[in-house]
Amino acid sequence: YFSDFTWEIHVNRFVPGKGWDGSQQVGSTATQPVVQMNAQIGMDERGNAVAVWEFENIAAQADPYAPPPANVYAFRYAAGRGWDAGTALQTGTANGSNAQVAVSAKGDAFATWQEQDMATGATSLWANRYAKP
Repeated sequence: YFSDFTWEIHVNRFVPGKGWDGSQQVGSTATQPVVQMNAQIGMDERGNAVAVWEFENIAAQADPYAPPPANVYAFRYAAGRGWDAGTALQTGTANGSNAQVAVSAKGDAFATWQEQDMATGATSLWANRYAKP
């Protein structure tokens, strides 16, 4: 969703027997332009979800003519409570991209993403695991 030069992530949940429950923004409402993109989501058998996506980090942009680095974040949805504020899985000057998430039936999640070092261009694969308490 694009609004006022800010990309936002919106979700809409389908409830069997009821239908779509309406669009809801997840993540940041920024005071400066922020691009949020490439959202991926996984859901467990109880209706809880984990979503990952990239935020372009405009504050870390050293060269105003170069694209800003993107950071990877994860958000959890708890059925009946809603979305949390999110957790940075990767931040800083490395460029995070291609975030993916898988969620088990019990709610454990595994996120992967690619990082490119902005100085050297070297690319590496990163992962983070969420174990449901």
